[in-house]
Parts: sequence; C-alpha cells; structure tokens
Amino acid sequence: MRTTAAGCLPLALGAIEEAVRSAEEPEEVLPLVLSQLVTIGVSSISYLKRPSVGLEVDRKSHQLYTYATCPDWTRAYERDFVNVDPAIRIGAITGKPSWWGDLLDARLLTATERAYLKAAADAGLKQGLTLPAFGPRGMNGFLMLSLNSPEGKNTICMQTMETVSYIVHRRYLEIEMHQSVTPSLSPRELDVVRWMVRGKSNSVIADILELSPSTVDTYARRIFLKLGASDRVTASLRAIAFGLLG
Repeated sequence: MRTTAAGCLPLALGAIEEAVRSAEEPEEVLPLVLSQLVTIGVSSISYLKRPSVGLEVDRKSHQLYTYATCPDWTRAYERDFVNVDPAIRIGAITGKPSWWGDLLDARLLTATERAYLKAAADAGLKQGLTLPAFGPRGMNGFLMLSLNSPEGKNTICMQTMETVSYIVHRRYLEIEMHQSVTPSLSPRELDVVRWMVRGKSNSVIADILELSPSTVDTYARRIFLKLGASDRVTASLRAIAFGLLG
C-alpha cells in the first residue's frame, strides 16, 4: 500500500502544521489542510473522530467534519454508513491506512460493507485514502482523502500522509480539549474512583481508605452522577477517558 519515495510529489509538512495550528474552531481545520493538499491531487477531505471509550452515552457515537464533499453524500454517510465503512474498521484494528480501491479485494468484508463500497463508488468516491490516527485516552480519528484520479495513488507518499493525519488529529483534540468541560471530582472521590478502576468493591475500598462502607457508597453515587454513569464499569471508563486519573 505504500508508494516509493521516488514517485512522491513534494509536500511541505511544516506549512501544513503551521496552517492547522492557526485554526481555532473545528470547522476551520479541513479547509486549511485541503489548501495544502490540492497540489498532490486531493479533491475533498473528511475527518471522523470516534468518542473515547465510555463516553458513547452522552455524546454522538462519532464526530464528522467534511470539506469540499458533496452535501448529499455527507448526509448519507453520517446517516447510513459511518458505522459500516470498512476502511474505518480495518484502520482501527490494524492501525494501517487503506486505499479505497483496494478494499473490495480485502478478505472478510461483510455484505453491508460491500454495499457501502458500491454506494461510495456510485457517488464518485472510487479513489481515495483513509488514514487512522491514534491519540491519548482512546481518542482516535480517521482522515479521509478523495483523489482526483487513480494516478494519485502513485504520487502520494504514505509516510508523509500518515504524518498529516496525526497533525490534523492532534489539532482537533487540542481544540476539543480547550472547549470541553471536564467533570471535577473531589480528592476523596478521586481516591475512590482510582480503586474502582482497579476492580475493588466498595467494601474493599472502605477498608483501604479507612472509611465506613456507607461513606464509600455515598462517594460512589456522587461519582456516578458527575460522570453520567449508572454502573462501576462505565464510571471507570469515563474517568479514564476524561483523564481524571493522571
């Protein structure tokens, strides 16, 4: 799936990073990136961020941003296909990019995934590339690039594009973290949730922290409320996802 360095068109990573860092809102990122990628045959660009583990209940199951993509296709993708795109599934499992044109040859595609690929091809999205990018606390993203022609596959340096994907993903996370409000737990609530994450029961936590079981039960209820959780597993996952454990 990688092109040789000899066939790569030049791309200034420093210019891309500088442009991306100037974005202050999520909607500003992709236009700035595409302005740098048109020179290597990229015609439209999308970014998909999966939520952190344990946050699916109180957030959308994904966040999708697009630029220069057909609005009808964007709506169809978000409504019908975002959870069946094989490039996303394969990227999440293998950590490797996928050329869209190669996916039909991939083994173990489901019928639904094949139907998605046909719909994408019918919409004119036959040539393109999906690049995964992994971030802290399970915050993972996917950069999707549509190409003008099949020749783009021979002129794009995969290693360079993987770096672009990480630059874009990192900037989205920086903007999100700047805008988001992290739940605040008291020092004692943090003590309790740290042991909760380790699988300790309330009675065991009470012994460890030298508190009464009823006091730990009270802290646990407060933790559930603040994290929007109804059980210990979800509370633990959300504490990790929010970065509350240090």
